[in-house]
Amino acid sequence: MTDEGGYGRFGALSRVELERFFYLDDEDRKLVAGRRRDYNRLGFALQVVTVRQLGMFLADPLDVPPELVDYLAEQLGIEDSSCVKRYTEREKTKLEHAWEIQREYGLTSYGEVESELAAWVADQAWVMGDGPNAMFAGAVDWLRKRQALLPGLRTLERLVTEGRQAADRRLCGQLTGQLSAGSASALLALLAGARGQAPCQRTGTASPGRVPDQFQRDAGGIGPPRRAYRGGRTVPGCVAGSPAPSDRTGHLRIVEQGSPRCAASSPASIGWR
Repeated sequence: MTDEGGYGRFGALSRVELERFFYLDDEDRKLVAGRRRDYNRLGFALQVVTVRQLGMFLADPLDVPPELVDYLAEQLGIEDSSCVKRYTEREKTKLEHAWEIQREYGLTSYGEVESELAAWVADQAWVMGDGPNAMFAGAVDWLRKRQALLPGLRTLERLVTEGRQAADRRLCGQLTGQLSAGSASALLALLAGARGQAPCQRTGTASPGRVPDQFQRDAGGIGPPRRAYRGGRTVPGCVAGSPAPSDRTGHLRIVEQGSPRCAASSPASIGWR
Protein backbone atom coordinates (compact mmCIF):
# COMPACT_ATOMS: atom_id res chain seq x y z
CA MET A 1 0.00 0.00 0.00
CA THR A 2 1.52 3.31 -1.03
CA ASP A 3 -1.45 5.38 0.08
CA GLU A 4 -3.48 4.31 3.09
CA GLY A 5 -7.23 4.43 2.78
CA GLY A 6 -9.77 5.37 5.41
CA TYR A 7 -13.15 4.22 6.62
CA GLY A 8 -15.18 3.25 3.58
CA ARG A 9 -12.50 3.86 0.97
CA PHE A 10 -9.54 2.12 -0.60
CA GLY A 11 -5.94 3.25 -0.68
CA ALA A 12 -3.64 2.45 -3.60
CA LEU A 13 -3.25 -1.29 -4.17
CA SER A 14 -0.12 -3.17 -5.17
CA ARG A 15 -0.19 -6.07 -7.59
CA VAL A 16 0.57 -8.47 -4.74
CA GLU A 17 -2.41 -7.17 -2.76
CA LEU A 18 -4.68 -7.40 -5.78
CA GLU A 19 -3.77 -11.03 -6.39
CA ARG A 20 -3.99 -11.91 -2.73
CA PHE A 21 -7.21 -10.21 -1.70
CA PHE A 22 -9.26 -9.50 -4.83
CA TYR A 23 -9.25 -12.81 -6.62
CA LEU A 24 -12.68 -13.91 -7.85
CA ASP A 25 -13.38 -17.53 -6.96
CA ASP A 26 -15.72 -19.91 -8.77
CA GLU A 27 -18.79 -18.82 -6.80
CA ASP A 28 -18.04 -15.15 -7.49
CA ARG A 29 -17.63 -15.82 -11.18
CA LYS A 30 -20.88 -17.78 -11.30
CA LEU A 31 -22.80 -14.79 -9.96
CA VAL A 32 -20.96 -12.34 -12.21
CA ALA A 33 -21.73 -14.48 -15.26
CA GLY A 34 -25.42 -13.79 -14.76
CA ARG A 35 -24.89 -10.34 -16.33
CA ARG A 36 -24.83 -10.14 -20.11
CA ARG A 37 -23.00 -6.89 -20.81
CA ASP A 38 -19.33 -6.42 -19.97
CA TYR A 39 -19.86 -3.20 -18.03
CA ASN A 40 -22.52 -4.84 -15.87
CA ARG A 41 -20.31 -7.86 -15.22
CA LEU A 42 -17.41 -5.64 -14.26
CA GLY A 43 -19.56 -3.35 -12.12
CA PHE A 44 -21.13 -6.31 -10.33
CA ALA A 45 -17.67 -7.76 -9.60
CA LEU A 46 -16.57 -4.38 -8.24
CA GLN A 47 -19.46 -4.34 -5.80
CA VAL A 48 -18.68 -7.89 -4.66
CA VAL A 49 -15.05 -7.17 -3.78
CA THR A 50 -15.88 -3.73 -2.37
CA VAL A 51 -18.37 -4.95 0.21
CA ARG A 52 -16.06 -7.85 1.01
CA GLN A 53 -13.14 -5.54 1.78
CA LEU A 54 -14.78 -2.39 3.12
CA GLY A 55 -17.85 -3.94 4.71
CA MET A 56 -20.18 -1.61 2.81
CA PHE A 57 -21.47 -0.72 -0.63
CA LEU A 58 -20.25 2.61 -1.97
CA ALA A 59 -22.62 5.36 -3.08
CA ASP A 60 -20.52 5.44 -6.24
CA PRO A 61 -19.41 1.87 -7.04
CA LEU A 62 -16.74 3.26 -9.37
CA ASP A 63 -15.00 5.22 -6.59
CA VAL A 64 -12.20 2.63 -6.42
CA PRO A 65 -8.55 2.54 -7.50
CA PRO A 66 -8.17 2.12 -11.29
CA GLU A 67 -5.79 -0.78 -10.75
CA LEU A 68 -8.63 -2.69 -9.08
CA VAL A 69 -10.89 -2.18 -12.08
CA ASP A 70 -8.14 -3.35 -14.44
CA TYR A 71 -7.41 -6.43 -12.34
CA LEU A 72 -11.05 -7.51 -12.25
CA ALA A 73 -11.40 -6.90 -15.99
CA GLU A 74 -8.33 -9.07 -16.53
CA GLN A 75 -9.89 -11.91 -14.56
CA LEU A 76 -13.18 -11.63 -16.44
CA GLY A 77 -11.56 -11.45 -19.86
CA ILE A 78 -12.84 -7.93 -20.54
CA GLU A 79 -10.41 -6.14 -22.84
CA ASP A 80 -11.66 -2.57 -22.35
CA SER A 81 -11.99 -1.89 -18.62
CA SER A 82 -13.16 1.67 -19.32
CA CYS A 83 -16.55 0.25 -20.32
CA VAL A 84 -17.36 0.15 -16.60
CA LYS A 85 -18.17 3.86 -16.79
CA ARG A 86 -21.52 2.85 -18.24
CA TYR A 87 -22.36 0.82 -15.15
CA THR A 88 -23.87 3.78 -13.29
CA GLU A 89 -25.91 5.13 -16.21
CA ARG A 90 -28.97 3.38 -14.79
CA GLU A 91 -29.22 4.19 -11.08
CA LYS A 92 -31.34 1.18 -10.24
CA THR A 93 -28.79 -1.31 -11.61
CA LYS A 94 -26.25 -0.80 -8.82
CA LEU A 95 -29.03 -1.05 -6.21
CA GLU A 96 -30.44 -4.25 -7.66
CA HIS A 97 -26.95 -5.75 -7.76
CA ALA A 98 -26.25 -4.70 -4.17
CA TRP A 99 -29.49 -6.34 -3.00
CA GLU A 100 -28.59 -9.54 -4.85
CA ILE A 101 -25.07 -9.60 -3.41
CA GLN A 102 -26.42 -9.01 0.10
CA ARG A 103 -28.87 -11.87 -0.31
CA GLU A 104 -26.45 -14.34 -1.94
CA TYR A 105 -23.65 -13.77 0.56
CA GLY A 106 -25.89 -13.71 3.62
CA LEU A 107 -25.17 -10.13 4.69
CA THR A 108 -27.28 -8.35 7.29
CA SER A 109 -28.39 -4.73 6.99
CA TYR A 110 -27.18 -2.27 9.62
CA GLY A 111 -30.72 -1.37 10.60
CA GLU A 112 -31.39 -4.94 11.73
CA VAL A 113 -28.60 -4.87 14.31
CA GLU A 114 -28.36 -1.18 15.22
CA SER A 115 -30.18 -1.42 18.55
CA GLU A 116 -28.19 -4.47 19.60
CA LEU A 117 -24.93 -2.73 18.69
CA ALA A 118 -25.94 0.39 20.63
CA ALA A 119 -26.53 -1.71 23.74
CA TRP A 120 -23.17 -3.43 23.28
CA VAL A 121 -21.35 -0.11 22.89
CA ALA A 122 -22.99 1.31 26.02
CA ASP A 123 -22.02 -1.78 28.02
CA GLN A 124 -18.44 -1.70 26.71
CA ALA A 125 -18.11 1.98 27.52
CA TRP A 126 -19.25 1.32 31.08
CA VAL A 127 -17.16 -1.80 31.72
CA MET A 128 -14.00 -1.07 29.74
CA GLY A 129 -13.87 2.73 29.67
CA ASP A 130 -11.99 2.71 26.34
CA GLY A 131 -11.34 5.86 24.33
CA PRO A 132 -13.37 6.75 21.23
CA ASN A 133 -10.93 5.23 18.72
CA ALA A 134 -10.86 1.89 20.49
CA MET A 135 -14.64 1.90 20.86
CA PHE A 136 -15.08 2.71 17.17
CA ALA A 137 -12.77 -0.13 16.15
CA GLY A 138 -14.65 -2.47 18.49
CA ALA A 139 -17.99 -1.50 16.94
CA VAL A 140 -16.66 -2.19 13.44
CA ASP A 141 -15.31 -5.55 14.55
CA TRP A 142 -18.68 -6.37 16.16
CA LEU A 143 -20.47 -5.67 12.88
CA ARG A 144 -18.01 -7.59 10.71
CA LYS A 145 -18.19 -10.69 12.88
CA ARG A 146 -21.96 -10.68 12.41
CA GLN A 147 -21.68 -10.15 8.65
CA ALA A 148 -23.56 -6.89 9.01
CA LEU A 149 -23.07 -4.00 6.62
CA LEU A 150 -21.25 -0.99 8.04
CA PRO A 151 -23.15 2.31 8.19
CA GLY A 152 -21.85 5.73 7.17
CA LEU A 153 -18.94 7.15 9.15
CA ARG A 154 -20.97 9.82 10.96
CA THR A 155 -23.66 7.32 11.90
CA LEU A 156 -21.20 5.00 13.62
CA GLU A 157 -19.31 7.88 15.26
CA ARG A 158 -22.57 9.20 16.69
CA LEU A 159 -23.54 5.79 18.06
CA VAL A 160 -20.16 5.42 19.81
CA THR A 161 -20.34 8.95 21.22
CA GLU A 162 -23.83 8.39 22.59
CA GLY A 163 -22.77 5.11 24.18
CA ARG A 164 -19.85 6.76 25.99
CA GLN A 165 -22.02 9.65 27.12
CA ALA A 166 -24.56 7.20 28.51
CA ALA A 167 -21.80 5.56 30.55
CA ASP A 168 -20.75 8.99 31.87
CA ARG A 169 -24.30 9.81 32.91
CA ARG A 170 -24.65 6.44 34.58
CA LEU A 171 -21.53 7.02 36.67
CA CYS A 172 -22.60 10.58 37.47
CA GLY A 173 -25.92 9.26 38.76
CA GLN A 174 -24.25 6.63 40.92
CA LEU A 175 -21.82 9.16 42.39
CA THR A 176 -24.47 11.71 43.26
CA GLY A 177 -27.57 9.60 43.90
CA GLN A 178 -27.07 9.58 47.67
CA LEU A 179 -25.44 13.00 48.12
CA SER A 180 -27.05 15.53 50.40
CA ALA A 181 -27.32 19.14 49.26
CA GLY A 182 -24.34 20.05 51.45
CA SER A 183 -22.18 17.23 50.10
CA ALA A 184 -23.04 18.16 46.51
CA SER A 185 -22.08 21.78 47.16
CA ALA A 186 -18.79 20.66 48.72
CA LEU A 187 -18.07 18.49 45.68
CA LEU A 188 -18.75 21.42 43.36
CA ALA A 189 -16.34 23.54 45.38
CA LEU A 190 -13.66 20.88 44.97
CA LEU A 191 -14.26 20.78 41.23
CA ALA A 192 -14.00 24.55 41.04
CA GLY A 193 -10.74 24.55 42.97
CA ALA A 194 -9.25 21.82 40.81
CA ARG A 195 -9.94 23.92 37.73
CA GLY A 196 -8.63 27.17 39.21
CA GLN A 197 -12.02 28.85 39.52
CA ALA A 198 -13.47 30.56 42.54
CA PRO A 199 -16.09 28.49 44.38
CA CYS A 200 -18.56 31.34 43.99
CA GLN A 201 -18.66 30.57 40.28
CA ARG A 202 -20.07 27.16 41.12
CA THR A 203 -22.85 28.16 43.45
CA GLY A 204 -26.15 26.39 43.41
CA THR A 205 -28.39 24.28 45.54
CA ALA A 206 -29.32 20.68 45.20
CA SER A 207 -31.82 18.48 46.92
CA PRO A 208 -30.79 15.01 48.09
CA GLY A 209 -30.70 12.52 45.22
CA ARG A 210 -30.60 15.28 42.57
CA VAL A 211 -27.51 16.11 40.54
CA PRO A 212 -26.84 19.89 40.55
CA ASP A 213 -27.07 21.42 37.10
CA GLN A 214 -23.49 22.69 37.24
CA PHE A 215 -22.24 19.23 38.14
CA GLN A 216 -24.19 17.78 35.23
CA ARG A 217 -22.44 20.18 32.91
CA ASP A 218 -19.08 19.27 34.40
CA ALA A 219 -19.81 15.57 34.16
CA GLY A 220 -18.60 15.53 30.60
CA GLY A 221 -15.11 15.30 32.04
CA ILE A 222 -16.05 12.61 34.56
CA GLY A 223 -16.70 9.04 33.64
CA PRO A 224 -15.64 5.47 34.20
CA PRO A 225 -11.85 5.12 34.53
CA ARG A 226 -10.74 5.42 30.94
CA ARG A 227 -7.74 3.60 29.64
CA ALA A 228 -5.05 5.72 28.07
CA TYR A 229 -5.12 5.47 24.31
CA ARG A 230 -3.01 6.87 21.58
CA GLY A 231 -4.53 10.09 20.39
CA GLY A 232 -5.27 10.19 16.71
CA ARG A 233 -4.75 6.45 16.39
CA THR A 234 -6.07 5.23 13.08
CA VAL A 235 -8.38 2.25 13.08
CA PRO A 236 -6.39 -0.87 12.07
CA GLY A 237 -6.35 -2.73 8.76
CA CYS A 238 -9.18 -3.54 6.49
CA VAL A 239 -10.82 -6.92 6.36
CA ALA A 240 -9.83 -8.97 3.40
CA GLY A 241 -10.73 -12.51 2.46
CA SER A 242 -8.03 -15.13 2.68
CA PRO A 243 -7.06 -16.69 -0.65
CA ALA A 244 -7.62 -20.15 0.79
CA PRO A 245 -10.71 -21.98 -0.50
CA SER A 246 -13.95 -21.69 1.44
CA ASP A 247 -16.83 -24.13 1.55
CA ARG A 248 -19.25 -21.16 1.87
CA THR A 249 -21.36 -23.03 4.40
CA GLY A 250 -20.52 -20.48 7.04
CA HIS A 251 -19.40 -17.67 4.72
CA LEU A 252 -16.66 -16.78 7.23
CA ARG A 253 -12.94 -17.15 7.26
CA ILE A 254 -10.23 -15.61 9.37
CA VAL A 255 -8.62 -12.51 7.92
CA GLU A 256 -4.87 -12.24 7.70
CA GLN A 257 -3.12 -9.37 9.45
CA GLY A 258 -1.41 -8.18 6.27
CA SER A 259 -4.61 -7.26 4.48
CA PRO A 260 -5.09 -3.86 2.79
CA ARG A 261 -5.72 -1.10 5.31
CA CYS A 262 -8.98 0.79 5.11
CA ALA A 263 -9.77 1.75 8.73
CA ALA A 264 -12.95 -0.27 8.51
CA SER A 265 -12.07 -2.99 10.92
CA SER A 266 -10.06 -4.04 13.92
CA PRO A 267 -7.19 -6.57 13.93
CA ALA A 268 -9.41 -9.41 15.10
CA SER A 269 -11.99 -8.91 12.38
CA ILE A 270 -13.44 -11.81 10.47
CA GLY A 271 -14.32 -11.28 6.82
CA TRP A 272 -17.22 -12.94 5.08
CA ARG A 273 -16.78 -15.28 2.21
